[in-house]
Amino acid sequence: MRKVPFYIVLMLLLLCGCKGERMYSRLMEIRTIAIDHPDSALTLLDSLKPQMAEWPKSDRMRYELVRMMTENIAGVVFKSDSLVNILDDYYKDGSSNDRMLVHYLQGRVYLHMGESPQAIQYFYKAIEQADTTSQECDFDVLERVYNNMRPLFHRQNLPQDEIWACRQLTRCAQRAGDLYTATWAQVNMVRPYWLLGEKDRVLRTIQDGYQRFRQLGYPEEAAYYFKTAAYIYVERNEFDKARKALEIFEKESGCFNADGEIREEHYYVIKGHYYLAINENDSAVACFRKAIRGKYRDECYMGMAEIYRRKRNIDSAVYYSKLNDEAQISKSNEMRTDVIRQMGALYNYNRIQKMAEQEAEKSRTARVRIRRLSCFTLMVIGSFLFFFVRYQKRKQKRIQMLDEALKATEIERRNVQEELSKLKAKDFDNLIREKEQKVKELSQTIEGLQSEGAMPVVVNSIEHFSSSKVAVLFAKKANDKLSKSVPTEAEWRMLISQFGKDMPAAFGIMENGENLSPQELRVCILLLLGYPEKTIASLLATSSQVVTTSKARVNKKLFGNEEAKTLKKNLISALKHV
Repeated sequence: MRKVPFYIVLMLLLLCGCKGERMYSRLMEIRTIAIDHPDSALTLLDSLKPQMAEWPKSDRMRYELVRMMTENIAGVVFKSDSLVNILDDYYKDGSSNDRMLVHYLQGRVYLHMGESPQAIQYFYKAIEQADTTSQECDFDVLERVYNNMRPLFHRQNLPQDEIWACRQLTRCAQRAGDLYTATWAQVNMVRPYWLLGEKDRVLRTIQDGYQRFRQLGYPEEAAYYFKTAAYIYVERNEFDKARKALEIFEKESGCFNADGEIREEHYYVIKGHYYLAINENDSAVACFRKAIRGKYRDECYMGMAEIYRRKRNIDSAVYYSKLNDEAQISKSNEMRTDVIRQMGALYNYNRIQKMAEQEAEKSRTARVRIRRLSCFTLMVIGSFLFFFVRYQKRKQKRIQMLDEALKATEIERRNVQEELSKLKAKDFDNLIREKEQKVKELSQTIEGLQSEGAMPVVVNSIEHFSSSKVAVLFAKKANDKLSKSVPTEAEWRMLISQFGKDMPAAFGIMENGENLSPQELRVCILLLLGYPEKTIASLLATSSQVVTTSKARVNKKLFGNEEAKTLKKNLISALKHV
């Protein structure tokens, strides 16, 4: 205990002088101190607590983990699992040692809360996290896990499991170089061997443990279990061995006070049966009376009844026999109550575990639904964006075409106006009227092109397209047999633009064709407007044979048919199915 202030001063110097050092290293140093000096470690942790608000979450969680481990070593009783469950959630992706420590602390918490089945489950989880093949494995924590499982198995009358826990504890202690704990774990197999009725193994274990503890320099621990050996020897009527075993226990165990008394009632019960076996009845009575008020009173009553039967004191023998029966009934009731309590705890644990599994399943189902809904929403948004961008590109393309047509038409109108001014000066009446008519037509074209920028609602109707200004303009030119006026390039662009606006489906079919030439596209539009080949040839300023050839090429490109005469029928049929 004199070293404790030294540790405190050393750690305070480290904490004050190493500002650049990571908090993780400081906390791990405190954890090392906590193994032997938990009170000093808690003092150091308290000195760090005011700084926690400035730490990152990783350091705050490490602080809580180290503090909980230190409190566990110091014997603090945990009353809530809130903090340890937060640590479990944080360290679920941590190192194997961190996960093992968290599960061990969960087991300790549930053990303090009286939930033994749940405690055992978390101890098993801690074992699953241990990587015993790694040199970094924390065998100190693993030892603590097995050491907590051992008494749990003992209380639940599971001797085979208790033996397994003792053997695992022995291996861990040997790996860690802790020969004292390894020997102690082997000697503690005396209790499960006793429950299994393997008395020879009990005696061998006591003898082996006695030799090993003496070699390690712990004679008191070596002699402790010899009282159990004495009881077995008494049962076997090997009284000399029983006497020697009792002498070793009395001289070397260190369990007796200065007056030669011991608090362990079981010792007096064993020695009472020894005296009873060698017919020293008075000594046996003295031993039984010292232990008669403890938990072994049924054995004391049975011994007292036997003594009074030997003395032929029938009343006393009957009295103690009756007390023995009552003690046996009371002991049986206590065992039954304990079993019922354990079964109740197991039922409650199973019920809570089932509810937790149901909640986990609901959570998984909700997550799946959310993922599906998210995927569907993303698909809808993606599709909308795709079609919106596509529409915007087409709209921009049409607007660009209209701008080009508008500029070309304005330039052509200015040229005509200049020519008109010159002609007016020369007073050519007929030419003036012709040019005025041309200016009027171009003005109408400009108005039509300007109105195209508004992008009205598409109707996919040949009747609506036929009634548009540009289509009417083309109709006038087609019907003008005398002047044989040919449409300008600006008028052709305006016609194609109007066609794409009023009949986007038909325009899409022609756009998706195998590279229709401008002349082939114009032939298709004029066919849909109902013009015969001769009129189309006149508007295109070409021959009927050229129009026929163009129709055949278009029919093959769009419909795989090389006949020119079926093109109009195929176009109309395609429009009905879009």
